[in-house]
Amino acid sequence: MLLAVPGVVFCAFANGLIMFSLGFHHDFDMANDEQSFLACVILGIICSATDPVAVVSLFKKLGTDKRISTLIEGESLLNDGSAVVMLDLCLHVLVGMIVSSSVHGGEEHSTSTIDLVLIGCRLFLASPLFG
Repeated sequence: MLLAVPGVVFCAFANGLIMFSLGFHHDFDMANDEQSFLACVILGIICSATDPVAVVSLFKKLGTDKRISTLIEGESLLNDGSAVVMLDLCLHVLVGMIVSSSVHGGEEHSTSTIDLVLIGCRLFLASPLFG
């Protein structure tokens, strides 16, 4: 459980880096490589969220302890939640970069760190209310 969030972050950036180096960024038609790399990372975030259905199904067939299945399901929820938060933050950054570069005539201005912290806090506080 301790590696759930860092594992998703690592996998997302590794997938994004691999996709960027393989040339997927040419398909996104972004203004610069920084925006294209962020688009590849967003695609990597989507691909890095794990699905434990096969593992839990196998555990049920083998008759393993219920605690192990619960642990795997909990880790999957934590992985999915961290992927959703990362996706939301990266989308805010990418949209901020695109809007600011089109409004300011090519001048780069990304979403501030304070904005990202506020977005993260909003997600962190609102999730239990809706969950």
